[in-house]
Amino acid sequence: MFGQHPAPSVFHMWGLGGSITAPHVEPGETPHAWLQIMVVNNGVVMARDVYVNFRMAGPGVDGFWSLREPPSRWQLTESIGGWHAVADDRFRLAPSACIPVLSPMLYLKPPFVQDLWYEITLGCSGSPVHMFEHCTAYEG
Repeated sequence: MFGQHPAPSVFHMWGLGGSITAPHVEPGETPHAWLQIMVVNNGVVMARDVYVNFRMAGPGVDGFWSLREPPSRWQLTESIGGWHAVADDRFRLAPSACIPVLSPMLYLKPPFVQDLWYEITLGCSGSPVHMFEHCTAYEG
């Protein structure tokens, strides 16, 4: 309207991948959460060249993050402190579509000596980049 073309608008949502071991944990088992980072197209046109970057740290020296394989339409690259997922060239995300892209696993082992921090950056062609950062402060 008024000379501007409609644009896609992508944002993220969190989901649970299926398993969380809390509050009951068997002896010898590491508490964990299987999360999902989903991408939603809130625009009125197809989203192309979609990507998601996920960086994280904490909360403890013995805990760690891992990542399950992304869906087949995504190319995954691991970097220092995170992962980057880029949709294949022919992939298009329809308006109102919501799809899981990254499935990080967070394993929690004390001692918890630092903040739990993550950053998600995502975008697509014709749309501004969106960045979300969160830090849960360590209160040791």
